[in-house]
Parts: sequence; C-alpha cells; structure tokens
Amino acid sequence: MKKVRWVHEPIELFRRTAEKFATEIEQLAPGEFEVEILTLSEFATKYNEGVAVTRNDFITLIREGKLEMCQIYTSKLAELNSDLRVLDMPYLFDSYIEASNALAGQVGIDLLKGLFDGDNTVVRGLAYTFAGGFNMIPATKEVDTVDDLVGVSIRCDDNEIAKKTFEAIGATPVALEVEQTKQAVTDGTVAASDANYTQFFAVDGDDVMKTLNDTRHSMNVAAIVCQKEFWKSLGKDSGLRSKIADAALLTAQAEQEWSVDEMFDLEVKCTNEGITVNRMTTDERTAFKQATAGLYDTISLPAGVADRIRAYGTDAEE
Repeated sequence: MKKVRWVHEPIELFRRTAEKFATEIEQLAPGEFEVEILTLSEFATKYNEGVAVTRNDFITLIREGKLEMCQIYTSKLAELNSDLRVLDMPYLFDSYIEASNALAGQVGIDLLKGLFDGDNTVVRGLAYTFAGGFNMIPATKEVDTVDDLVGVSIRCDDNEIAKKTFEAIGATPVALEVEQTKQAVTDGTVAASDANYTQFFAVDGDDVMKTLNDTRHSMNVAAIVCQKEFWKSLGKDSGLRSKIADAALLTAQAEQEWSVDEMFDLEVKCTNEGITVNRMTTDERTAFKQATAGLYDTISLPAGVADRIRAYGTDAEE
C-alpha cells in the first residue's frame, strides 16, 4: 500500500476536497493507497520537526519529498510554470461554466502539462479546482463605481498581476497573506481585501468588514498536483497512474460544484449576518474591465493563451 500525505490549508473547502479524493481513489483502487489528510499544524508536528508551515511552503515540501499530493493555487504553481500566470488575469472568465470548460479543454490541459515538462519539474498537475471561485472586494464601505476604489488600500496576494490589477484602477495594493486580513483592517493598514466568499468567512473578514462588493474581477484557481517522484514510482504499466488521475478529476469536478454552491450559500449567510452584498452594475464592471485591459499587453503572458481561454465564452474553441 502506497502512502499519500495530503496537507490542506485551513479552509473547509480544501479539507472536503482532500476527503473526496481519498474516497474516490479507494473506490477506483481498493487497498492500493493510504491517504493521510493533515492540517498544517498536524503536518508540522508529525513530518516537519515541529517547524510551522503555510500554504506557501507546499512546493518546497513536495520538492523535499515530504508530500505526495495536495491542492495548490495556480498563482503559486506559476513559480514552476510561468504560463499559469495567465489564470490570475483580471476578467479572464465571464462565468463558472466558461471557466470549467476552458480549464477542462485543451488549453487548460496544455497549461498543466507545462508543469511536467523539462528537467526541473517538481509536480504533475492533474486537475483544476475553483478554490472558492470568483474574487470580490470585501471592504469597510460600499463600492458603486471604479472611482470609489481610487486611493483605497486593498490587501492582495504578493504577486505581480494582483498588484497591477489594483494599481490600474488607482487603488493601493498591500501585499499580505489572506489570513492577515482581519488584523490589517483592524489596525487600519487596509480598508478592503481581494478575496472570494469562502476566504472572506474563513479568515473572519466578516468581523471587520460589513460590505462585500461583488466585482468578480478575477478567479481563484488551484490544481490538484502529484509529486513527480511519487508519480514515477507508480510505474507506467501498473494502471495506478490512471487511477490517481481519474480520482483527481472526479474530485476536481465535485470541488468546482461545491465552490459555486458555497458562493450562493454564503450569500445567504451575508444576508443573515447583516453583511451587504453590493453588486457592481454592468456598466461599472465594464469600466473595471476596461481599466485593466492594458495589462494583457504589458504583462508577459504565453502567446495566444488568453484568447484561447476567452474563446470558450463564444463556443469558438476546440
């Protein structure tokens, strides 16, 4: 029996994803794999000599052979294959259906394959997840127009595309981990955050921000990945590689559905808790999109990939 250590970050959706994979692989390959699901703190205690780890350490842990599988944001996986940066671009997807179709299509497959090409590969990408879905702008005030964001300090991840997206509309990006949101709002470092519904509640953002501005300006995308050496150890002819891949795909499909369902469930939670869901009008969303459109020319992206992805919105792709 082969052990699969899977660490998840402290978000319920990620735990459910790990458990779903464990169920699927047991059904497809009974008795072949033991999936050990660990929180960050459990992993640190059992496998990392008590040294704390965060989601930003996943690639290092995989490289060191301490993890066999996990779910990693594509913005982080872009360190291994820069082409994946395209998935962080503003207004790349217009809907969940378009995103799901594009990521399952040849363009999505090609991006994941890029993780396993060359001599310096660390992981094999198996399937995409939504990791909570479209990002919004939870804030201490309502945002009705793009101009309302000028000068507003917004917490975002420390990556070029997120920061340049907010700079393009005149906001002030502040690179902090999403887990630092509550404290940063409390001490006045930021007045808003770049997050989806799942993240907003997971980090207790609802304690300090009572407006969730529905901009849907970008999407959180993650991928289920497998450590390279573990994948190789399964052997080409054993049939176990295909079982792992199939289980990952079934898991990802379920997670995408959960992400969409959870968005609606958490919208209801907002109403029940007195949090305003402020929907930006179509005209203002268009203005946001136009203000950030120039990034597609100034940021280094794989040639033609964004257009191939967007073609799924017009049923013109493969």
